[in-house]
Amino acid sequence: PEFATLGAIGRKDLLDFHGKYYAPNRIVLGLVGDFDSREMAKKVKEVFGDWRRGPEAKDPPAAYRNAPPPGVYQIQKDDMTQSDIILGHLGTQKKDNPDIFALDVMNEAWGGSFAARLFSNVRSKKGLAYSVRGAVDSNYDFPGTFNVWMTTKTESTGAGIDALMEEIEGLSRNPLTEEEVQRAKDTILNSFVFNYDSKAKVLRQQITYAYFGFPADYLSRYRQSIEKVTAADVGRVAKKYVHKDQMAILVVGPPKGQDRPLESFGKVKKVDITIPPPGGEKGSSPSAP
Repeated sequence: PEFATLGAIGRKDLLDFHGKYYAPNRIVLGLVGDFDSREMAKKVKEVFGDWRRGPEAKDPPAAYRNAPPPGVYQIQKDDMTQSDIILGHLGTQKKDNPDIFALDVMNEAWGGSFAARLFSNVRSKKGLAYSVRGAVDSNYDFPGTFNVWMTTKTESTGAGIDALMEEIEGLSRNPLTEEEVQRAKDTILNSFVFNYDSKAKVLRQQITYAYFGFPADYLSRYRQSIEKVTAADVGRVAKKYVHKDQMAILVVGPPKGQDRPLESFGKVKKVDITIPPPGGEKGSSPSAP
């Protein structure tokens, strides 16, 4: 969102959007609580029964680059005293992907918590990161990203990138152990009950699955599938979904004071994230989102 894109929206745009998308044939209704089901169904029909169907418009698929270009990208922000570093490439999607369960275990074991390998090696042992995370992320019906993220002192920017690259390579060279995998599975399974400890939480998840076309028993199958994941499964998906040669490196922060120039990692492309002010005046906003 920028001043120009927001400023271009008028009342007619809102009405057109409402007319296209707000219709009973585009809505999943879920109810949970202390009520008689037949009485509630009757009330729903009384309130919504005369709501007319809307157009059967098919939404276009989400646009994304199938092969985002690798390289080194820099966003210069001199008002920072640290570097935010993200390494990544395209990830995967949840729907119709049997590897999701092994990926979830890999994500937890490698980069998901204080006990994960990334946190232990990069923050605790090397002292390079205020915080660090890594995962092959997925969305329901379009790919997420594989991304490894950290914040570090400006003076350790290069060392931080080296450390992340080392951990990425380590997923293949030094696969996650049976112990690491089991600990991750225990974490996921032990937290499972708290994610769905009320009918409202279960209903909300079931509605999400219904909306995206997942099987009705996907929630119950998820736990069973996590239990079956092995260290060999985790090693296989790590090789399948993590690719160092496809990596884009993004650094946000001040270039002055870095331990070595970003050019040592490849040709640097500077990214301008300034937002033109309203009215088309020259200049830029002092900060970016």
